[in-house]
Amino acid sequence: MKQKNSKKKMVRTTAAGLSLVMAPVLTASHVLSVYAQPAVLTPDEQSAINNFLSTQPTDGTVQNLGKIDYTPAPSIYTFPGAGNYSTKFKDTAPRTTLAMDYVVRNYYNTADTYKVKNWNTVQWYDTTLFTPGASGGLSLSHWYWAPEVTLIKQSDNSEITLKNVGLDINDPTGVISGTIYPGVFFPDFPIPSNDPRFTVNYLDSVEETYYVNGNYWSFTVPMHEDLPYDTIVTIDESLKTGEVEEDVAGALGNKQAEYTGRISNRDQRASSWIPVANLDSSNYMQYNSDVIYSDIENDFLNTDDTNRNRINFDWGFAEVGVTSYTAPVTRELRVGIDYTHFVTEDGTELQPKVYGLQGVANFSGYEYVSTHSEPNGDRVHVYKLAPTPVTTPSSTATPKTGDTTNVFSYVAMMFTGLIAGVGAFFVKRKKFN
Repeated sequence: MKQKNSKKKMVRTTAAGLSLVMAPVLTASHVLSVYAQPAVLTPDEQSAINNFLSTQPTDGTVQNLGKIDYTPAPSIYTFPGAGNYSTKFKDTAPRTTLAMDYVVRNYYNTADTYKVKNWNTVQWYDTTLFTPGASGGLSLSHWYWAPEVTLIKQSDNSEITLKNVGLDINDPTGVISGTIYPGVFFPDFPIPSNDPRFTVNYLDSVEETYYVNGNYWSFTVPMHEDLPYDTIVTIDESLKTGEVEEDVAGALGNKQAEYTGRISNRDQRASSWIPVANLDSSNYMQYNSDVIYSDIENDFLNTDDTNRNRINFDWGFAEVGVTSYTAPVTRELRVGIDYTHFVTEDGTELQPKVYGLQGVANFSGYEYVSTHSEPNGDRVHVYKLAPTPVTTPSSTATPKTGDTTNVFSYVAMMFTGLIAGVGAFFVKRKKFN
């Protein structure tokens, strides 16, 4: 047996065969009483710590419980559907009618000339007044845009209806006053003006109706992601069973980026520096604000914090800027454990210490005295030697056969008794006479 002079911290050995039921269990209410600052364990964290303790870890053992269960706030806006939204262009540009019954050409078919049917009632958006003074001398023409226009072909009076029509009146008094541009869908692009996720910017709406590749129109989408932190647990034998102390409070990290998106299409006039995308007047409605936001969000969430220049999408491209990254702060906890010691009154160990707080055990030759707790929560059961039973011999006994020593003793006792009896007889007779 080993003498125990003092309780020392050392590597803990696991007692075999202990039931996991004896593993210490943490409660949130207990945790609150020992935290340096108010904190609460989630049910998942509590369960994870209890599972860790069920493995009977020793002092100094470290366990990563994983990242906290963090769910970001979902987007509260949903695209309302085709025909149920208005764009910034439509909300801002004033509406007007044509001043004259102009003769115009189709940009894609210059051999024919056209007039606008019901020219004096068709409503146009006046793009010149949308961003006054923003053209910067790129164009001095008067530009209009309409979602749908019916044109009359001057050679045979046949009619053709076009959607998303841009109209450039560059010579109001000329024989041919201007040019129409079909398929200019950007003023109607399905990013609603009230979608809080987007900020739409028109550099020059006049030029936009001509440069249908989106060169003069953009939208900004700020992205933000909170990064969940890990929780690290370290076993500390100086703490009692069930005690948890928080050395470092966890903190969410975050990364931020600002995406500036531009729409581009398959039009042959697309600039060489803008990639041609799978977008035209027949399919642009499928790339609504929900789709674009999801594309940008997926790119943002699946990349690290490094800066990148440009990302291409089916609807165009986006430039990434104003990127920042803050790493999450790991939460650091210390969790207490205890052992049970079985010792004699002088400190001698009757067996190696046992993990957890155990009850009194029986040891041959010893009897239980008392139980006390150490400052760190360990439980100590104290024992002492059990007294040896005392046997009282009988006054007479018949010797066993063959027991020589006992035979002589028996004869001597009989002889002594006989002499004493004879002596008493004569004394009594003398007194009688």
